[in-house]
Order: sequence, then structure tokens, then C-alpha cells
Amino acid sequence: KIMNGEDIRKHIQENVNYSDFAILLISENYKNSEICLNEMGAVWAIDKKVKAYVFPDLEEVNVGWLINDKAAEKLNDMTALASLYSELRQTYDLGSTFVDWTAQVKVFCEKFR
Repeated sequence: KIMNGEDIRKHIQENVNYSDFAILLISENYKNSEICLNEMGAVWAIDKKVKAYVFPDLEEVNVGWLINDKAAEKLNDMTALASLYSELRQTYDLGSTFVDWTAQVKVFCEKFR
């Protein structure tokens, strides 16, 4: 939470610097938010691991470096989310099994259909 009077740029920079991953969830609201676009630029500037996912209802993505949805993956793509899980498991002890993850992802993806 950014407090009233706090330097937003410094807050974003500090939080981005402390992250291991940046997961960008690109929606129409994201595309129209100056703050979100600034955060995306900050993430790319410090060369963190970035995973970009677009909401399924976006047909064409044109946000900064994202020229189309081939630069990102659909948020309801089970294969893409399985790949994310694998990458996160290599970094963190997630405590859940792949079977648990798959069941949760299936329910999640069905909500977007």
C-alpha cells in the first residue's frame, strides 16, 4: 500500500527490486493505466524474470513492448500455467503437488470460458 505523501516512484522501484519474478496480468484496465505501464517499464529496466499473461477477452495486445499476444500467453492457457508452476517450483517451496495445481488451474481456466 502506498501511503499518502509517499514517493510512488521510489515505492515501485523498491518493490520491483526485491522481487524474484514479475507476473504481468494484462487486461483492458491494465492497458489504460499509466501506473501499470510505469510498473511494467520498471520491471523490464531492472531485468527481472517476467511472465506476461493476457486476459482471454483481449484479441490484440498493443502495450509497450507487447505488440501481440505472441509476446505473452493467455491467462486461461493450462499449458502456459503449468509452465509457470514448474518455473516457480524451481525457485520456491510451494508445498502443493502438481496434481493439486492442475486441479486448481482447471477450475481457474473454466471461469474464463
